[in-house]
Amino acid sequence: MTETTRDVELADNDDQFVVHDVKAYSCGFCGRIVYDVEALIKARITNTLLKNGLFANDSVALLLLFSPGVKEDHEAIRGITLFQKEEFYLREAIDDKSSVVSFPLFRPMQGGPWDPNLDQRIERLRNGKFLKSHKEVLGKDASVEIFELTKDGLQLGDELWNVYPELVGEETKNVKRRLNNLTAKEVVDLVHREYPDMWDKSRSEKWETE
Repeated sequence: MTETTRDVELADNDDQFVVHDVKAYSCGFCGRIVYDVEALIKARITNTLLKNGLFANDSVALLLLFSPGVKEDHEAIRGITLFQKEEFYLREAIDDKSSVVSFPLFRPMQGGPWDPNLDQRIERLRNGKFLKSHKEVLGKDASVEIFELTKDGLQLGDELWNVYPELVGEETKNVKRRLNNLTAKEVVDLVHREYPDMWDKSRSEKWETE
C-alpha cells in the first residue's frame, strides 16, 4: 500500500462538502483506495463547527461542557482556571491516541498550562447561543464564573459527541470526573505537581483563588 492524499466529497445530512488532501492508501495491484477514517471523522466535525460559526478547536470546550461530571450529566464548569486545566488534561489523555480532536496550544505560565484563546472560544460559544454563564459570589471581593451549555449547546454537543470515537468520550468523562470538583487552587497545585515543565513562575495570568 502506498500512502497518498485525495480530495473526498462527503455528505453530512443535507450538506455536501469537499475535504481536501485526506490521507489515503492505494494498492498498487488492484488500485483500491483506503481512506484514513480519523481524517474523515475530523473533517465532518470541523464542517459542523464551521456551519455554526465555530472553529475546529472549539470542540474541546464543547466536549468538556457536554460530558457527564462528578454529580450531573452535562455538569457545569466552575471558573476559567478549572476550564483551562480540564482542556490541558484532555489533550494529555488523547493527543497521542487519536488525531480527531483539534487542541489549542498551551503556554507554560505561573498557574500552569494556559490556553491564551479560551476567552475568545467562550465568546464564540456565547455569541452562538451555545454557552451561558453566571457569577457565583464566594465571599467579599471573590466570585467564580460558572459555565454551562444552553439548550442549543446541548443539541450541538450531542451531535458531535456521537460522531467522535468512543475513546474520546471515555477520556473526556475521565478528565471531567477527576477534576471538576476541584477548586482553582487545588487544580493549579495538581498540575504543578504532575506537569512541572508547564510551570513558568515568571509569567503570570489572572486566575481565581477559590
